[in-house]
Amino acid sequence: MKGSSVALLLSFSLTFSLGPRVAGARTEVEFAFGGGTYVKPREAARAGLVVVPDAVSPGARAPLVVFLHGLNQDGPLHKWMGAKGNPDVSAMLSRLQAEGRAAPFLVAAPSQTVDASKPWGMWASFDLSDFVQKTEAALGSLASVDRSHVVVLAHSGGGCNVHGSALLAASAKAPAPYAVVLADTCFDRGVAETLLLAAPSTRVHTFYQTASWERDFEPFRTLFMGTRDRGPRERSMTHVPLTGYGSHDRILAVVVDRAIPVLLPKVTEPSGARPVAGSAAAP
Repeated sequence: MKGSSVALLLSFSLTFSLGPRVAGARTEVEFAFGGGTYVKPREAARAGLVVVPDAVSPGARAPLVVFLHGLNQDGPLHKWMGAKGNPDVSAMLSRLQAEGRAAPFLVAAPSQTVDASKPWGMWASFDLSDFVQKTEAALGSLASVDRSHVVVLAHSGGGCNVHGSALLAASAKAPAPYAVVLADTCFDRGVAETLLLAAPSTRVHTFYQTASWERDFEPFRTLFMGTRDRGPRERSMTHVPLTGYGSHDRILAVVVDRAIPVLLPKVTEPSGARPVAGSAAAP
């Protein structure tokens, strides 16, 4: 949303939104989010972004994928969502729908440019319910959110802060997220303990690579995959065998391609028909 966009105040909402912009086979709406917390005041009015792919019928109620990016100190708004410097994950997600590989769904993401230089400082106290509410207000009549099917997708530092990020979102109760997908985040014992607070109905799937960012995965694996008396019923930890430069970023496209079509299938399948990842799914 640039240039000719006009700010407007949506009825019954204090959330300011910039008018929708048609970009290729999708409509984009920027809206205010995180001013004074995640972004500089001058950035606040544009810090939220929701994408409505053409696959979503006008006014339809659709699932929502919420994307949380990683480190981005003083970086651009909408990292991984069309900003320069990274591939566009919203385009990847839209393409799944255009190809008929997933049901129609919405994509939304906040931005963080302040205190965004360390993983444990990312997305402090992130309130999933509040973000979804502001997303829906920004959509207006374009579409509405099916709150029973909210998927949180986090990359890198988007899933490291146990007092915020996708980890706090995983244990949200109003409502509980349908699924949480972590792509190469901080897989340590604290992350495992936080994910075990998720509702039994929330699907939690984790993916990692070992070509870069050396970590000890065993404390996470032992606790998260070994604990059976609490936490999500459906869970997995999957190694993605990437090699070469940029593996930490390249894993995100792999995770989108593997996880989202299974979690939001084009045709409803019987529960348990296909695992998100075959390497380590918990019963």
